Amino acid sequence: MNEIANIEHAEIIFKQEGVTGKLLLKRSKNEFVYLTFDKASETQAHVQDVLMSFYIVTGEATVIIEDQTLHLKKGQLIEIEPGKNRKWINSGSEKLELFVVKTII
Repeated sequence: MNEIANIEHAEIIFKQEGVTGKLLLKRSKNEFVYLTFDKASETQAHVQDVLMSFYIVTGEATVIIEDQTLHLKKGQLIEIEPGKNRKWINSGSEKLELFVVKTII
């Protein structure tokens, strides 16, 4: 089945000060999410039990995974294994936007 998702009308599934997550599409093994971070905003450290791939659409980010700190910028993709503690920080001077694919493995 073909389906078109629209960010403007997507359901908000995550809301924290300065950070919003919208569910674009949900399938049996995948969820497609769009995250936006205001300038200088960040998530709390957290763990997910699914494989997650993050594509940086705009901006710059710092992600702390366990004890490793990585700096990412527009056009880069990172995959994070299930069970890894992580924290995202908008480390750039503009809004940070991420396209996220969650995969149940």
